[in-house]
Amino acid sequence: MARTARGSGRTTVMMAATGAAGASKARDSEASDRRGDRDEIESGGRKGGEQGHGGLFAEQEKERALAAEEVKVRARRKLMEMLAFIVFLVLFTCNALMQRPVEASHDFSKEFTAATLEGASFSSTTYFKGIRDVGTVDDFWTWMVECPMQYLYIDRSYNGSLFGPDFQGTTWRVNGNNVIVQRPRLRQVRVEPQTCKIPKRMKAKVGYGDQQTCIPKVQDAEIDKTTWWALELNSSFVMVQRPVPFYSASQLSSSSFTSRASGSPLSYDGGGFIQDFPLNMSNAQFVGFLQALRAGGWTDSRTRAVFFDYVVYNVALNLFLSTRLLFEFLPYGFVRSSNSIRVMRFGYVRLSDLSLLVLDIFVYVTVFIWLGLLILRVSKERRRVLRDVWFCIDLVNIVIFMITLGYKVQYYNMVKDFIGGYPDPSVAGSPSQESPVFGSGRGETGFLQRYMDFDALGWYSNQITNWTGFNALITWLKFLGYLQYLNPAVSRLILTLARSAKDVTIFTILLAIALWAFALALYVSFGSEMDEFKSVNLAYINVCKSLVQGLDFDKIRQVNVFLGPLLFLLFQFICFFFLLNMFIAIIMESYEIVREQEEKVTLMSYLREKLSHVIGTTVHPVPVHIDNNDSDKGAGREEANLEDNGKVQQNVQKIQADIELVLASLVDFRKEMRSLGKKVHQITETGGKGHYPTNFLE
Repeated sequence: MARTARGSGRTTVMMAATGAAGASKARDSEASDRRGDRDEIESGGRKGGEQGHGGLFAEQEKERALAAEEVKVRARRKLMEMLAFIVFLVLFTCNALMQRPVEASHDFSKEFTAATLEGASFSSTTYFKGIRDVGTVDDFWTWMVECPMQYLYIDRSYNGSLFGPDFQGTTWRVNGNNVIVQRPRLRQVRVEPQTCKIPKRMKAKVGYGDQQTCIPKVQDAEIDKTTWWALELNSSFVMVQRPVPFYSASQLSSSSFTSRASGSPLSYDGGGFIQDFPLNMSNAQFVGFLQALRAGGWTDSRTRAVFFDYVVYNVALNLFLSTRLLFEFLPYGFVRSSNSIRVMRFGYVRLSDLSLLVLDIFVYVTVFIWLGLLILRVSKERRRVLRDVWFCIDLVNIVIFMITLGYKVQYYNMVKDFIGGYPDPSVAGSPSQESPVFGSGRGETGFLQRYMDFDALGWYSNQITNWTGFNALITWLKFLGYLQYLNPAVSRLILTLARSAKDVTIFTILLAIALWAFALALYVSFGSEMDEFKSVNLAYINVCKSLVQGLDFDKIRQVNVFLGPLLFLLFQFICFFFLLNMFIAIIMESYEIVREQEEKVTLMSYLREKLSHVIGTTVHPVPVHIDNNDSDKGAGREEANLEDNGKVQQNVQKIQADIELVLASLVDFRKEMRSLGKKVHQITETGGKGHYPTNFLE
């Protein structure tokens, strides 16, 4: 029986093997027939396509060729665009680096300030006391009399040798190598007194009755324009006092000035009462002028600000340096000092200046061409271009270029007379005509002499460099948009930023509200005791800085032992532990979504490509191409073609959906098989013994 069973088993195995071999041969034969049929169909399609009378495969080949050609054209256009942008980027970078000699300007301003403003000390004290120590009206006049004379109107070198005359005939220098450009000037801003409301008890105490007069802050008062006085030198070089009117900003060719010495910015008009110091006076006469102004009471309780301006030029560096000192006479009797140091360059006289001019021309010609291309695109695509983020960045980029160009044109118009040869001794009323009767800003004819506001010129120069620097940031970041076609990591980064833009915007609004809440609380509670929070804008800026540096726990606890620690803990929990971690979570979530999408697209593309080789056709939607040269065949045929193409598209989309469903089913089947394999392995290890649950195969 056993032998019979074994023989029967061998016979069964042999029959199964024979059947399997036959089935394999049948499958091979069927596959060969299928390949032959497909080759015949493809060859027929190719022949039909070559003969011009159709074939599905020929149409698909034609569509694939057109799609590939379109991809090549787009890639070639993008490559040419990237190369052109690289050339523009190099030119613009050179232009930005040459806008101003940054290192020379920095060293010039710092060393000059250290040697003049910060290096000059009161000669009447036995300890060092400089401009930063000015706190009262007496300090202001002591500094004016004793400190500027240490570096202004010095007509000889350290060894006693005299300086030669400069372009204006002036025979004195500032620190030996720097030429004075125009006469130093004092400008005073005065306000009208007002009637102030005070408590009744204080009215009775001081004995002024119901009408209490006070001198308000400059932002709350009317400017005093009544006639004041100034000093001049007569024909015998003797100082005389004469009345002077109030000069407006337009008459003085002076711009307003904003002080930021305190927390809140405070603006002063460009007008006022001026006291000029002639360039042809000696150091002793300069000191005598200042002493006479102090003795005559040139400043009083109505004075709210005094400006002291002087400008020097360094021949070796071809740089102008403007110094503006501001002394603010505060309502509570103290004086606060601040300064504005601006370095600038005029004209196109050296090789570096001419090179900058050439680069400016190249850059802005390119910008206008770029602007024309954007306008052409807008005319074609209309509102759709607003959905393109890169178009919006291009638009911002060009707007900043135009703003910078506007500042450059205004700057050139302001200095063109000066760089064109001004001052000219033949021009009446020019600064070169230093008549003996001088000091109140007027010449022999009684008219105001020309005076340039170099601080305003320096402001325009700084705006040019500031906007250029910001534009350099945007322009270089735009280069990442081209690198995304070369590096997948850059593409992933840009896609992450684009996907998280909406969430980041909402997060930024929430963070700004939270920071404003803490800034308001700190300003109200700690502003009167801490410099960091003495104004609303300073409070907000310092709260933003605290995101990186953290709040000063010891300081706020010292001011308020209860509220300080409470605000510190709330700030740490809300801003650090919650909001900042939410920002990281938003970016990480967007990154994961982008990476999953990339993996899904890559996997589906791979599977579609493999499946296309199996079934002999593509499984993705095929673009439709209509030959416009056959328009004479009638509208009926075009409608039929459109209908057929629509059906083809629907069929292809249906096939694609079925394929994705099959792929998902295969993934689920693979998981089930893997789970079943583990259970079979468990049964094999136990030898078929043991207890198994009733739902083992479920």
